[in-house]
Amino acid sequence: MRRVTEAGGYGTDLAYVHDAGFSEYALGAAPGLLRLLRDGRVGSGLVTDLGCGSGRWARELNRAGYEVFGVDQSPAFIRMARRIAPGSTFAVGSLSSVELPASDWRLFAPRGFVGRLHGSEDGNWGAILRRG
Repeated sequence: MRRVTEAGGYGTDLAYVHDAGFSEYALGAAPGLLRLLRDGRVGSGLVTDLGCGSGRWARELNRAGYEVFGVDQSPAFIRMARRIAPGSTFAVGSLSSVELPASDWRLFAPRGFVGRLHGSEDGNWGAILRRG
């Protein structure tokens, strides 16, 4: 198993384990995040997902009618994301290395962040989901 490195992100084995073990967090947070978009009257458009991981959230956005541009520093995660959410566009890189398209919303979810916020009703969604 490859170690996490700043330059390369998760390797294939660790990306698989992370997706298998934690994808339910992203899927569980999806209804609340989609509700936030709808409540903000953003019913369609491009969402930029920074730290997109395996693409589970991107797939839920696609199913709800949104376009997605996802970025992750792990090539293994991006390969998975392209299979899981083929309707989205993905790039390997970091926030500082990828030119981001103009978009309606940007989501930044560092490892484990969505999991910790799953089910959150504390009104702090604006800290993780911001207009373009």
